[in-house]
Amino acid sequence: KQIAELLNNAVAKYGFRVSDTRVEADSADPRMCIVFSEDLVKTGVTYSDYLKSEAEGLAAEASGQELCLTGLTHGQHLRVTLRRGLPAANGETLIKDVELSHYIRDRSPSVRFPGRAYVLARSDVTALPVETVNLTELDLTLYRVTDRNLLRSIQDGYFGQRIYNWDRGDFASNVAEKVWEGTAETGQELNRTLTTRLPLGEVLKGMEPGAYALNAAVPGDEEADPATQWFILTDIGMTTMQGGDGLHVFLRGLGDAQPRGGVEV
Repeated sequence: KQIAELLNNAVAKYGFRVSDTRVEADSADPRMCIVFSEDLVKTGVTYSDYLKSEAEGLAAEASGQELCLTGLTHGQHLRVTLRRGLPAANGETLIKDVELSHYIRDRSPSVRFPGRAYVLARSDVTALPVETVNLTELDLTLYRVTDRNLLRSIQDGYFGQRIYNWDRGDFASNVAEKVWEGTAETGQELNRTLTTRLPLGEVLKGMEPGAYALNAAVPGDEEADPATQWFILTDIGMTTMQGGDGLHVFLRGLGDAQPRGGVEV
């Protein structure tokens, strides 16, 4: 018995062993990664043969010191046993079975915009798509970059990028102005990413053409950075062509596709 205890203590300090586990539950396909003290075998070993679990459909992928299990579902209580003999790249093996138990939690509420920037024509049906997970409502804030600060928004790295919490004060005070605040309802299906069209026709009615940034935040979560969607509000679509006789600029109305004349460029 004393020899067995000494061996276990030696393995715990120096031998091939499980050193950590990590559950990645916020993706659509969750996984659990088991971290070992040594690198695993790169090829020639089917590590799923060393797994024992009542859960069906588990798959194992080894990379470096990690063995990541896929085929999990949110809300699942996962119990898995790593069998004795599971090998490391240096020839060592687990000297005894290792039992692991984890709960795969639901995805955290989140919001993102699928696009980086848009050109929007002002109309009653103007809308922007937004993707949400486990949310029914969003807090929205709309900023307009003044014409004189448009170049600065590009130079300072704001334009087209997310407005992080630590940048919001400077952005709202020195680069843009807040022109609207409100909320929006979104669809929800547990743990699925859903796309909702945010209607902006009434919000943008009467607003001047220019560059805008729409922030969408998880209600009540002050720490998470909001998602940001940049867009240009304009009724004019511009096309340019470079030829031997110079640069040709064509301007048409986005609403009716008719040519626009007398426009200062």
